[in-house]
Amino acid sequence: MGRPSEVELLGLARRVRSSAQEEKLGGLSRQDSQRILRMSIPAGQKGMPVDAIAEVWSVEATEVVKILESMQSSNGEDCLGQPKPYSRGQRTRLEPIGNLFAARDFDVKRLKEEPNDLCCPISHALMEDPVVAADGFTYERTCIMQWFKSNNRSATTGQPMETQALHPNQHMKSAIVEYKQKSVAEILSVASQLPSEDAVELLLKGEQFVRPCLPDVSAKKKLVSLLVLRSKLPGINRAEVLKELVPLILEIRDTASLQELLAGMTEHEALSLLSQVDEEMVKSLHLPGPHHDVISKELVRRMASSWVTDQQDESLDCLWNFLCQHIHFLSQHQGHQHDTWLEAAALVLATHHSRWSAQLHEVDSILLRQACSCLSNQEETISCARDFFNTDLGISTLDCWPPKSSTSMFAELASRLDDSKHEEKLELLLEAHGIDDTNVHVRCSLMQQLDQHVLVQGSIESKDMEGLLLKLHLETKEAISAEVMRKLSLLKRHLKDLTADELLLLAKMVAKANRQADGARVAVAASELFAANGKADESQDVVVFLWDLLRQDAQDEDDGCADGASLVLATFHGSLRAQLEELDTRLLRKACFYLDNQGAALGCARGFFNSDLGIASLDQWPPKSSALIFAELASRLNDDERKEKLNLLMKAHGIDASHAHVRDALLEQLCQSLLRQDASVDSNSDTEGLLLRLHLEKKDEIPGDVMQLLSLQERHLKDLAADQLRLLANMLDKANRRADGARVAVAAAELFAANGKEDESHEAIACAHYLDRTNDRASFLLCKLLGAIRGKCKGLSDLMDVECKRLDGRCDGLDDRCDGLVKTCQELLEKCKELEKLREVPIKSMRWDFSSYNLGGFAKGQTVESEKFPLGVSTVQAWLRVTKKSFGSHYLFLCVTEPVWVKFKVNPVVRQTQYEYAFTEPSEATMIAWINADAASITFELLAVRLPGASLELVMSKS
Repeated sequence: MGRPSEVELLGLARRVRSSAQEEKLGGLSRQDSQRILRMSIPAGQKGMPVDAIAEVWSVEATEVVKILESMQSSNGEDCLGQPKPYSRGQRTRLEPIGNLFAARDFDVKRLKEEPNDLCCPISHALMEDPVVAADGFTYERTCIMQWFKSNNRSATTGQPMETQALHPNQHMKSAIVEYKQKSVAEILSVASQLPSEDAVELLLKGEQFVRPCLPDVSAKKKLVSLLVLRSKLPGINRAEVLKELVPLILEIRDTASLQELLAGMTEHEALSLLSQVDEEMVKSLHLPGPHHDVISKELVRRMASSWVTDQQDESLDCLWNFLCQHIHFLSQHQGHQHDTWLEAAALVLATHHSRWSAQLHEVDSILLRQACSCLSNQEETISCARDFFNTDLGISTLDCWPPKSSTSMFAELASRLDDSKHEEKLELLLEAHGIDDTNVHVRCSLMQQLDQHVLVQGSIESKDMEGLLLKLHLETKEAISAEVMRKLSLLKRHLKDLTADELLLLAKMVAKANRQADGARVAVAASELFAANGKADESQDVVVFLWDLLRQDAQDEDDGCADGASLVLATFHGSLRAQLEELDTRLLRKACFYLDNQGAALGCARGFFNSDLGIASLDQWPPKSSALIFAELASRLNDDERKEKLNLLMKAHGIDASHAHVRDALLEQLCQSLLRQDASVDSNSDTEGLLLRLHLEKKDEIPGDVMQLLSLQERHLKDLAADQLRLLANMLDKANRRADGARVAVAAAELFAANGKEDESHEAIACAHYLDRTNDRASFLLCKLLGAIRGKCKGLSDLMDVECKRLDGRCDGLDDRCDGLVKTCQELLEKCKELEKLREVPIKSMRWDFSSYNLGGFAKGQTVESEKFPLGVSTVQAWLRVTKKSFGSHYLFLCVTEPVWVKFKVNPVVRQTQYEYAFTEPSEATMIAWINADAASITFELLAVRLPGASLELVMSKS
């Protein structure tokens, strides 16, 4: 049978409606029965279940089955010609497919149209407020009222109406409500199976039916169902629908609708929606299903936000445990671990694991490795945290990155690797140590791994791991094994991070491993570092250790220790406790060689010690202390080597001319050479001048036999001081070499004169003339001296005359001044006598008796005065006055005859007892206090007095 046309279906529907208007089936009308039949007809694979139909029509399921069975025709077809394979308790299955399309189209058209009997005759729209008019027909209230404004006839029949009274049609209104409810139920059952345009139109119609019933809970639930269906349709404004739908779902807490809505959303949309849902409802949604992962993520975000807010370890524990449980759930149900969740758990583990109770040995290696990789880049970690947790988990506020606590993760991961992966294990431990170099466990593990690496690989040149190995061993003062020590290069860059104490300890370890040369280099580095840190004593101790180390191995010519020892001796002899007489002559000769050649010394130092030993920065080279080395070597030479011996002693003297032992040895050698008339002594050399200087500096007498052999040439005397020349002249006089003595005395005189010492110069000239009157130079100087003396004497005579005249003039002036002073003193004496006559003896105290006055009976303004008394300064006198003022008060005044400053006491008075006043006008009265009317007397006591402008004051003694 072919698919019926739309016209045929409409005609059939009209016939069914008209013929069964009043026919009842199972308590329902024929029309309602047909609707139940339509609801059971499938539009896809399934029709609406019998139970669901029963719930919509509020009848029993058995009643629905009876209605469906009664609607079957005798040939098994219903009134629409569709097969009815219904059986009791089963869902309807309708065939064929062509008839299904026809039924669906018929349902859509029927649902779009409103029943005529429920529509207003005027507006032809479904009525909302039906009322019955006088003509007996039912209208929409607003429409009929608008009709009555211009008509008084029936809108249906056209007949005049006697009244415009309107009556509510409750039966019709109930029918309309029932129709709306059933229509909404049908729309919900078929909308998901219709084309988009039809579905949208029907769903909007259903919403119009439901909205007026709000805020009824049942209406809200139906509106939610309608909106959920409409949100799934293409071509609609999904955001606008969700804007209304989500608050409704949350308000009625419709978990099923929320789950259905989430199922059709992307992860971003779902997370955005869930952020608006309270935690209790989110937890109720957390069930296995297609949206389980998204809801889990929302819960994780909430836990993360809670922890960031309260910073409680319990919150962090909950977050960690949830992440681990979800990863386990994914691996159980999906057969693999989700990378995103694994990365999130690793991120939390990497940044905050020290704050919860989880033990690292319980963490899976994959997760642990992922956590370590999270620590490589802080910015990327923060970005990942914000993407997954919607917060950076406080990573941006951490004091350091990676956090120190992450050290234990690298160490734990390294401990799980076997020996075959020693390279990776070493890298992990290096990373851990770089994060926290104070972690004892990491340091010990890394030290052991580095030792093993050296033994396996033979060296650890990369990344300066040798420096790190040394640092770890020396900080813990743990000895380095001989096997490891033999493979260390001990290059300078490996030692740069060690302290001076650590370098010294390393030098001792290296020396014990029979690497004396390397030990010496390390010791030099330690000494230099001590010196740079201002620890001179420690630096000196290291030099002594260095000397002892090299000296013990100096017999071996091949390893360079002899050269090193010689150089240390030459450079630091003054600081060493070395006894030169105990040293080998070969060592002394090498030391002298380096002292003679600074370039060779620098080359040896840099080649052997990797340092110049401070030679380039010394104040002088050779250093002063090395003079004894030359002297010691000279003392070991025999007479056949006297020329070399003399040269050595002269070098020693040139290095330190103040050293007594060197001076004595050199002086003895010079005398012997001169007495022997040694041909080996260079005649052009100034050995005679040196001999003279050495003797005269000590002021020792030159032996007579030596004195007779001295040539005393000018070049031999040029370095002598004037005092030394004068002393030499005396020695020559004693040796009966008076002519030479006169010549030397003349040289001394000229040198004294050049230095501004005229007296010494004159004495030397006189000595020279005494020693040799035939010396022309001495005679010339003496004559010149006498002429100068004669001129000075005449100048002194003239000067004395001028000075005497000047002094005479000053004496005359002084006499005149003395006369004036005498006259002034006499005048002052006369004035003092006059002042003495005028001065009166001041009173020290005065008592004023009031017994003769009746102070209490004084009238206002009445006054009484005391007798005048002297204040002891010139002619100044004073008196007291008592005056009655208003309110019965008696004021006490002090009056004076001249300006004066006075300090005094008055007793008894009401307030203070001691006063100071400066009177600027004569006869001035100053109120000083007030007294009681019943006072018998007062006492005035003078303490001090001074005239205006005077610097002295008269003070009364207490005696």
